[in-house]
Amino acid sequence: MACYNLGDYICESRKQLGITQEELAFGICSTGTLSKIENGFVVPKRKNYEAIMQRLGKTMSICNIHATAEEMELYAICDSWCMQ
Repeated sequence: MACYNLGDYICESRKQLGITQEELAFGICSTGTLSKIENGFVVPKRKNYEAIMQRLGKTMSICNIHATAEEMELYAICDSWCMQ
């Protein structure tokens, strides 16, 4: 099973649909918040996540773990220490 950063997945899906951040964020969150989500700086609130995924036409079951890019980096460091 592939592992994707949630923000990357949202950004790639948005671009595939040819919509702007403003269009995706409209009525859900601010464009700035969406930018932070796409860049892995924040994890979206559940209601925002559901609305974004619905607007993208994606199922929510595809992403079952939410972590920021920093959390994923820390996980990778911890995982590498455990393997030594």
